[in-house]
Amino acid sequence: MMEEKAQVPLEWLLVALAGIALVTIVSIAIKSSANTATEATKDQAEKIN
Repeated sequence: MMEEKAQVPLEWLLVALAGIALVTIVSIAIKSSANTATEATKDQAEKIN
């Protein structure tokens, strides 16, 4: 009984950490891709001008 009670919170903790890590990675990926797109747009605008 003690082991089962200890395992459940640990599993939830791991799931929560995995979720946080996933959200962080996705948000960083979106920001980096957005920055890349912005820089590419700036480069194109500079070439046109």
